Amino acid sequence: MGLWAGWLGGWAVTMTGVLVVGSLADVAVSFTLLAVGLDGWVDNDFVRQLLTVLLIIVMTGLCVLCVLCVPMEEGTL
Repeated sequence: MGLWAGWLGGWAVTMTGVLVVGSLADVAVSFTLLAVGLDGWVDNDFVRQLLTVLLIIVMTGLCVLCVLCVPMEEGTL
């Protein structure tokens, strides 16, 4: 199929990941706010989007930290 198919497939996976992660983080923030009784904050787009971005940053940082802290074994990564 060639390099073009691999490049296109890589971009498709990347864009799908961005859309899915953003959507799931937004749902997580919305339901968390509802669960703790902050129903008014769910309707405020700015607050919800800010918390969604913060959630993505925290979870990405946690993943990076875990990868960096795990001792590397020979032949991995």
